Amino acid sequence: MHKSNFRQIKKRTYSNNSVLGNNFRVIFYKKLLLMVATSLLIIIGFGTYSSLADNTLNNLNFLINNQSKLCLDVKNDLIKNNTPVDLASCNHTSAQNWSINLGFVKNNNYCLTFTGQKITVSSKVILDTCQNLANQVLLPTGGRLENPASNLCLSQIKNNLGLAKCFSTNKSFQNWSYYNFKNDRSVTLSLINCSINLSPNQKLACMTMMAWNNWNQPNSNHYNLLTQYTDNNAYEEWCADFVSYIYFVSGHPFTNGERNNWDEYNANNIMYQGFTLHQANSSYVPQAGDVAFFDYPGGHVEMVAIGGKTPTFIYGDSATIDSQTGNGDMAANNLLSDGNLGQVTYYLSPIL
Repeated sequence: MHKSNFRQIKKRTYSNNSVLGNNFRVIFYKKLLLMVATSLLIIIGFGTYSSLADNTLNNLNFLINNQSKLCLDVKNDLIKNNTPVDLASCNHTSAQNWSINLGFVKNNNYCLTFTGQKITVSSKVILDTCQNLANQVLLPTGGRLENPASNLCLSQIKNNLGLAKCFSTNKSFQNWSYYNFKNDRSVTLSLINCSINLSPNQKLACMTMMAWNNWNQPNSNHYNLLTQYTDNNAYEEWCADFVSYIYFVSGHPFTNGERNNWDEYNANNIMYQGFTLHQANSSYVPQAGDVAFFDYPGGHVEMVAIGGKTPTFIYGDSATIDSQTGNGDMAANNLLSDGNLGQVTYYLSPIL
């Protein structure tokens, strides 16, 4: 072969090898870059997941029994219908993450519920779908959580969770504290909070529950509270005064009440203070913030704290005497009829 031809062949071969080498290096670096990028994404993604998980686990609200220091806990961490609820050592997990929402204690979308057609001390405590039922209501009551349909309170009985007669302290522990756990620190929360974003009707219901809770606080001064409710006229039947007071402090005062415009003390006149009337025997389902009128002699009104087919009422009860004031006590229940004494005849829904 001619030398010049050999040189040309060698030159072309070298050139081709250089191209192949460059291509190999490009492919190698691309693969390396892809591996590095993938690793970074995995690390970042895991870090983000861990961060979100940490934020979830470190921003919990939990209920703790003041005597035993045990937390309300979903059995076996199974947050679903019919799962038992009990007490356990506080471990700040999602099984102990509770919200207290206008009379209901919730974990995710499930409510603390008491089993059985009639709520008794033998009722079991489970999770169930929230349905505004009487066996799901727990009113904050001066550090306790009371079911007004049974007048029983959520309690620790021996080492288990159950219901017991409210204000009994010999065999059951009924006082609860509500905490937020964040960044390894616990901050005390109120069992009821009316300062959050609420609709007008929810605000009325919340202020009603707040008044009930304040009345039942240990060492509560009932005389001072009663004079607030009655616009400084403490010694009268005050069911209508109480309704007037709730609308006043909720930012929707009456405008033609018999005292200072906002205070109407005649139960029969509440219907003229800006409401839509619904007969009790109609298809209307009472809503939180409504007023229920009972046909007792002289008339009687109660605030609807929790709506539904079996609503929960809170009211000034002149039939029961409060030991501090010698006047009526406060009551909470879901009684639609009081036998021959009277029954609910209509509901008043506010025009807000």
